Amino acid sequence: MKHIYVSWSGGADSTYLIQRCIESDEYEMVLAGYVAVRNNMAKVDSELSAIAKMVPLLMESGKFAYLGVLAEIHLIKSNPNLAFKQMPIWLFAMLTALHPPVDEIAIGYHQGHGDDASAHLNDLQSIYSAHRPLMHRDPPKLVFPLKDMTKADLLSRLRPELRAACVYCESPIKSGDDHLPCGKCRLCRQRSLDESR
Repeated sequence: MKHIYVSWSGGADSTYLIQRCIESDEYEMVLAGYVAVRNNMAKVDSELSAIAKMVPLLMESGKFAYLGVLAEIHLIKSNPNLAFKQMPIWLFAMLTALHPPVDEIAIGYHQGHGDDASAHLNDLQSIYSAHRPLMHRDPPKLVFPLKDMTKADLLSRLRPELRAACVYCESPIKSGDDHLPCGKCRLCRQRSLDESR
């Protein structure tokens, strides 16, 4: 059986991906880690708070391990191309933290990320493959287990207690020990649409 690594944000996509891998007989161990992009500390704090609530729930399976914050980086908000910015960071974090190596790295890309879920997967694979000459060993396989799912399907299958803890807001507002969604950002508006379907 295989070991798989998931880059975890505390949002529904990566959380459901972890849940799905835990539930699958294909995997013996599911590892997850967080990369802190410190150009938005309210979002980082919100995501880490959500992850802290979910870790004990996922560890009940006996096949999940949380590796913590694997890397911290500050990115200037200038380029909206997330694949260009995030893939090298995820790769760096994964290579830094994973000992022993895993068999696969999973990204929670699904149909809700565009009109055609497969449109950008080859590009992501190319970005990942371009780092191969710099590695001392063959990298884990990059996989997209959710690519055929819609966001609505994903949300409906996510365990209720995990879904309740997931975050999605780009500009959360601190309220006591909690973080409330702003209700105005793109992801807040998209979440309202997803839940109304």
